[in-house]
Amino acid sequence: MNNNIRLSLDFIPGRFPGDLLLFTSKLDQGHDVAPPEAWRPYIDGMIE
Repeated sequence: MNNNIRLSLDFIPGRFPGDLLLFTSKLDQGHDVAPPEAWRPYIDGMIE
């Protein structure tokens, strides 16, 4: 358990070097869904 905590604290995610085909879904119309460009910091390729 302690090792898992240490790993999660030390983890720094990289950028994905490919394209992203994004599907979103929401059950409740009262909650906003983040726009596709919200993924830009994590994706190098195209976002569709």
